[in-house]
Amino acid sequence: MLWGYVIMSNQITAPGTAAEANPVAVKTGSRFPKWILPVALGGLVLLLVGFLTYSMTGYDNIYHNVTVGGVNLGGCTREEASAKLESELRKEFEGQVLPMTIGDQTIEITGQQVGVRFQTEKAVDSAMTYGREGGFLKRLGQVTSSLFSTKELPLDTEMYIDTDKVKTVISQAAQELDIQAVPNVTRTAEKEVLITMGKPGRKVDQVALTTLVIDRFTAGDFSPLTYEPMVMRPQPVDVNALYEEVFKEPVDAHLNPENKNEVEVLPEEDGVSFDQQVARTAVDSATPGETVTIPLVFTPAKIDKTMLETQLFRDELSTFTTYLNAGNAPRTSNIRLAASIINGTVLLPGEVFSYNGVVGQRTTERGFKQAGAYVQGRLVDEVGGGICQMSTTLYGGVVRANLKIVERRNHSMTVAYVPVGQDATVNWGTTDLKFENNTPYPIQINAEQSGGYVKVTILGTKTDENTVSFESRVLSTTPFSVKKVVNNSLAPGARKVVMEGHTGYSAESYRVIKDKDGKEISRTVEATSKYSKADQIVEVGPSGTSNQPADTNTPPADTNTPPAETPAPPAEPGGDVEIVE
Repeated sequence: MLWGYVIMSNQITAPGTAAEANPVAVKTGSRFPKWILPVALGGLVLLLVGFLTYSMTGYDNIYHNVTVGGVNLGGCTREEASAKLESELRKEFEGQVLPMTIGDQTIEITGQQVGVRFQTEKAVDSAMTYGREGGFLKRLGQVTSSLFSTKELPLDTEMYIDTDKVKTVISQAAQELDIQAVPNVTRTAEKEVLITMGKPGRKVDQVALTTLVIDRFTAGDFSPLTYEPMVMRPQPVDVNALYEEVFKEPVDAHLNPENKNEVEVLPEEDGVSFDQQVARTAVDSATPGETVTIPLVFTPAKIDKTMLETQLFRDELSTFTTYLNAGNAPRTSNIRLAASIINGTVLLPGEVFSYNGVVGQRTTERGFKQAGAYVQGRLVDEVGGGICQMSTTLYGGVVRANLKIVERRNHSMTVAYVPVGQDATVNWGTTDLKFENNTPYPIQINAEQSGGYVKVTILGTKTDENTVSFESRVLSTTPFSVKKVVNNSLAPGARKVVMEGHTGYSAESYRVIKDKDGKEISRTVEATSKYSKADQIVEVGPSGTSNQPADTNTPPADTNTPPAETPAPPAEPGGDVEIVE
């Protein structure tokens, strides 16, 4: 025997010595041939080499005992490994719970609710390449090692959260957690304003909370999550806006502006307000749901209905009269028609009277007639001629009533029915007479034409005992000339005045106010007026002279006029006499 030994008394002796006689001796090689062991070992080596060769060249699955993330993938194909790894990872993840405290409520979100999935390709690739990369000896070592021990590879995978599922979960939770804010409610009672304070609500910011949940699950952090929802407070009470809504100025009793045909007195209205500082203090200290009471402050009107009715048109503010030639029928008719239109007009405080607006356009359809009127310095017939005497008479009454003149223009030449500087011309579409009722009470304008006069009376309510007069003075004059025009149809030496001469003037008028004792309080310039001169035109026969006076069968527009309170200076010719052939 090549490998047999005898063991005795801790000594080792070779065969054939004296020890063979010892009955205790054992002969080791007496049963098996000596070649058996080498052959067995050689076969085992061949078997191992064959298995390793097959594993390294013909085996396509993951090697045995290869694990990823604690999941044994040994023996699995790529598809099997991917499914197994994802299944195991999902099973572990879906059992996770994320507790969340939102405001005063607690909810839980599970991994299953967020729709997790894993991208396992990298991890499976790592398992599949184990033992298949590198040099022969390295691969041999890895394959051999996997036969006898577990090889744990790092879990190289990506986890995906289904964002839409997370949004759905958060949306459903928000529907239960959101509380609408209760707005403030304001109502006005008879003597107070009542404000019921609103209550705050809360609102989950779904976008922000969705991001937090995804971040937690992605990081694998399932510790309790605390989230404070947004506090939704009702709009604060805007005391300023509330005051503007409630505030009302006291309104005196007044005439109905919509009813111009008759006098209708509308009742007074008290003013309404409240103390804004008191309101702010009450609102700021109120608790949600509490009703705050703000007392209203009432300011009585100065003029009530009874007072106005007794004072309405009580006093004569002014009266003014001018005179005319009633024999000039068309002109008188025009003045009478204009007076009838104006008569009874009521002007409320602050309203502006427009002569053209009230009288309207002068047309034959409306009853106006052709009559003498100044047009570019000449006397011609025009529809509505003469109504400037009505506007002038009204102007005189308005100034004496101490009303505010808004618009006035003097004639191009002087008129005889009022002192120079105290007239007011009108023309449809271009020139108007306007004045404002600047008194605190309505006024009524009464106008009439009768016989040889035009009269305006303004009624209202006097608030003082002052009187107003209208005065004027001439600043300068420009004399007119006489122009003689030869008219062959006239007899020799005959004369005929076809255009009266008018002196040009510059004048200034004054509004003079005196107290009840006649003491002058004020004297203010009312207007400055400039009048053009108009030369007198006389037609004469072809030759010879005559001592006969000129024929004045064509009188000027204003004749038979009694002296005014300050008569205009007489028309006096001056300068050279011009002969026109």
